[in-house]
Amino acid sequence: MTPSDHSTTPDDPTAVDWPDGPANGHYSDGQTAARHAVRIELNGGALHLFDAQGQLLTSWELADLSLVDEMTHVGDMRLSNKTAVDARLTITEGRLRRELVAQAPHLKLTKKEPPWRWVAYGLFGLVGLGFVIWYAIPGMAVAISHTLPKSWEVALGDQVYDQLTKTFVREDDAIALVCRRPDGVAALQGLTDRLAAHAEGDYPWRVEVWDFPVVNAFALPGGRIVLFRGLIDDASGPDAVAGVLAHEMGHVTERHGTAGLIKVLGLGFFFGVVLGDIGSGAVIAAGETLLQLSYGRDAERDADDRAVDLLTASGISSQGLADFFQQLERLEAGSIDQDKPDPETKDTESPDRKSNQDHDHDHDDWGGFKLPPYLSTHPASAERRATIQAAVDRHAAAKRSDLFTPSMSKTAWESLLDICPPGEKGRAGR
Repeated sequence: MTPSDHSTTPDDPTAVDWPDGPANGHYSDGQTAARHAVRIELNGGALHLFDAQGQLLTSWELADLSLVDEMTHVGDMRLSNKTAVDARLTITEGRLRRELVAQAPHLKLTKKEPPWRWVAYGLFGLVGLGFVIWYAIPGMAVAISHTLPKSWEVALGDQVYDQLTKTFVREDDAIALVCRRPDGVAALQGLTDRLAAHAEGDYPWRVEVWDFPVVNAFALPGGRIVLFRGLIDDASGPDAVAGVLAHEMGHVTERHGTAGLIKVLGLGFFFGVVLGDIGSGAVIAAGETLLQLSYGRDAERDADDRAVDLLTASGISSQGLADFFQQLERLEAGSIDQDKPDPETKDTESPDRKSNQDHDHDHDDWGGFKLPPYLSTHPASAERRATIQAAVDRHAAAKRSDLFTPSMSKTAWESLLDICPPGEKGRAGR
C-alpha cells in the first residue's frame, strides 16, 4: 500500500480515532505536496509508520536515517531517508524522540535557537566580561601579586628602570639623569638603610634622586624607588623625605605596583619578563603605566599605615609625613607657601642649591612622558593627614616621642639637598 492511497488522511490527529494511539508525527513522501498525520512505532531497528486506519505506510531503517537541520518548530525532530531522498518524517512526541536517539545516537537533536536568544546571549556575555574586567580581575590581581616570586618583581623593576633612564635622557644630553654627588648619595643611603632595617619583604632596596624640579616620587616592583629633586627641594625637612620614602616602601611591600601591572598588562607580561621574551616597547609601556598609576583609597591607606609603622620602628617621627600631606593640600588648592624656613635644618641654602632653583622652569614633559604631579597619583586629603597626625599625637601622649630622633643630621640633610649638580648643566634631559 502506498502513501498516496491514503492522501485523505487528516493532518489533525483528533479528527479520527486512532486504533493504536494518537498520531505522533507527520510524513511527506516527496511525490506529492500532501502531508500525512502518522502513528510512528519504533521496534526491530526501524521506524514503522501507520495511518489513521492502523495500516502500515512504510518502514524506515534506523541506519538509513539522517537529521534534517530545518525543523517545523523548536524541539521537533525532522528526518530524511537515504533510500527515499525527497521524503521527510517529523516526530513530535518527546518520548519517541528520546527512545530513537538512544538507539540511533547519530540522530541526537540540537535545538534551533531563535535569533533573539543569540542577541541576549551576547548581551549577557558583554555584561559578564565587564564584571570580570572591573571586579574579578582587580581582586585576583592583588591575590596573584602576593604569590609571585620576589625575583620576578626585581627582574621587572630592573628592566623598567633601564628603559626609563634611556627614555628620560635625550640623546644630545651628556649629563647623567641620576644625582650622584657623593655626600648626598651617602646621606640618602644612610636614610635608606635605617628604614630598610625594619622594612618587610627583604627587598634589595635601591633609592636614588633624579634631577627633575617636580614634586614627585615613584616606586618600581622589586624595591627600586626614585625621588625627584623637586620633592626634596620643597620638603619641610628630612623627616618629610623619610616619610615619603617610607610610604613608597609601603607600596612595594604591599605589591601595589605589581598588582596594578597585572590589572593593566596581564599576568603573561610577567612570564615574558622572566623568560626574556618581551620587547623594549612593552617594558616602556609598563614604566609609563607605573608612573601614571593611580592607587585606590585602600592602597594609599595601606601604604600610609606601613609608613607610620616603619617610621616608628626606625625611631623616626611621623610628623614629617603629616606635614608633607598638609603641604600637598596647599598644592592642591594652588596656594602653597613657597617660603618654608626650617630653623632646625633649613635655615640656610647652599649656593649650589640656590643655583639649581634659579635655573628651574616648568618642565613636565620628558622624553615623551608626561609626569603627573605627586598629588595626582598619590591623592592627598585631610583625612589621610588627620590619620597620620593622630598616630603622632598618640605617640606623644604615650611619651614615645622621646624615643624618636631626626631621620638625619643637619649636615647630612644639607648634603641631600645638594645631591644634584649645580646650575643649568645639572638639569638632565634639557
